[in-house]
Amino acid sequence: MVSQATDNCAVSDTVLSQNTFTIADVGTVTINVMLTDASGNTTTETALVVVQRTTGIPGATEKTLKFYPSPTRGVVHLGMQQAADELMVMDMTGKIILRKGTVEKDEAIDLSGFHNGIYVFQLRFGDETQRFKVVKN
Repeated sequence: MVSQATDNCAVSDTVLSQNTFTIADVGTVTINVMLTDASGNTTTETALVVVQRTTGIPGATEKTLKFYPSPTRGVVHLGMQQAADELMVMDMTGKIILRKGTVEKDEAIDLSGFHNGIYVFQLRFGDETQRFKVVKN
């Protein structure tokens, strides 16, 4: 992962070698993440994605959760049936960029200080977790 740059070129595009997964992918999957900056420079790194099996029945094991907008320019709004015990926001390499204790039912999370890209939000409700992706432009 490019964690530091000496120029001021922002990431203009992110391409994943795989962005949909099937039951055959359950487990840990390695994908390639290609980033392109405004000058056309590219770099490709690998990322590990953990694919979990779901029931296929909406709401069977997940809490009702709304998040918007995605893509966002900075602030992501969360709307949940109940407060979450913890929120972690990770970049595509799995690095935790934001961790927060109790998250209220209606909360705004500000990503404006972070680079453009795809972020994974992980909310913990007791022993259950729920994940979703947000694109920041």
